[in-house]
Amino acid sequence: WAADYVRRNPQDTVAVLCPTNAQGGDVITALEALREPVPFDDLLRSTPQVRNVTRVLAHALLYLSNPTHKGNLIQLHNTLVKNGLLSVADQRQRRRVAELIRTVSLAEALYPRATASVAALVPPKATVSPEDLAAFQDLLALVRRWVSAVYLPPDQLILTIAQDLFSRPEDERYLALCHTIAQGQRSALQMHPTETLAELSGEFDQVARNQRGLGGLSLPDEGYTPTPGRIVVTTMHKAKGLEWDTVYLLCVDSLEFPDDLEGAYRSEPFYLPGHAPAIEARKTIERLAQAPDAAAVDALPDAVTESRQEDIAERLRLLYVGITRARRNLSITFSAKNGQRAVQPALALTVLREAYAAYGREGEGAP
Repeated sequence: WAADYVRRNPQDTVAVLCPTNAQGGDVITALEALREPVPFDDLLRSTPQVRNVTRVLAHALLYLSNPTHKGNLIQLHNTLVKNGLLSVADQRQRRRVAELIRTVSLAEALYPRATASVAALVPPKATVSPEDLAAFQDLLALVRRWVSAVYLPPDQLILTIAQDLFSRPEDERYLALCHTIAQGQRSALQMHPTETLAELSGEFDQVARNQRGLGGLSLPDEGYTPTPGRIVVTTMHKAKGLEWDTVYLLCVDSLEFPDDLEGAYRSEPFYLPGHAPAIEARKTIERLAQAPDAAAVDALPDAVTESRQEDIAERLRLLYVGITRARRNLSITFSAKNGQRAVQPALALTVLREAYAAYGREGEGAP
């Protein structure tokens, strides 16, 4: 349906919004299997902008975890060149700079004597052009500053790298994204104070490979803007703050948007139907902290009921977010099964459908 629409209306922006990443993955698989391909963006976990930035940070941090590792420095140089953050004349010069890295002593290159030049690092028998030396010097100028800052906390080190790389006016959104990433790392450092640069690099590499996302970021936070003629596949939660001409909402059913305290909930383990241990424990602790005495605690609703009421309200708010992403056209759908579970249309969808039909029967025509 979405593919047919975008073929007929390439001037419009289109989004398929799902409650969870798993359902979005099924949509991506279906789009990839189309006989007539259509352009689409997989934004379930992160945007291309986030993946590019985290790839640069991952390779920079991996190199800084072992500054004399030549292979990591070559990888970092290739990434910087590919992203337009360092300039070389052509691919051949990039390979010649890589050969220079293999040839010189990185310890001497990073910590040169006061009178030493970059040319003095090159073995006497090697023939190197002034242009290649200049390109190598540009790389060293960056990594020398970063190596001298390697003992800063990770969030400050990330900002140091970002300010060196994204200094042009057109890079402002990337610099803002790095500030957001650094703030997240400042919070993560409190939970994992012994995390190494190599481990942090591995986390960023997973984001760059689209294997995980950066928690708490919406698409506007990640520097994304809708592009006409491309189908966006993402979650309703990540779509906050954006609008598309046409929006398709999937899986608006009784599992994703519950209304019955006795029904199935995603938060409950399959082997403990009707219970959510983590939520029950949290609600019990909250009540003990707030209630003046045991009698007051007993008078409150049980933890499961209270948590499920919160869940119903939160999911309704999420559905409202999804509905209001559409500028002109909105499609809301459900399936008979969500995974292995038989489901019904969400009560909210039934009410909307009845109101829509009643509006049309009044002779004014449906909106």
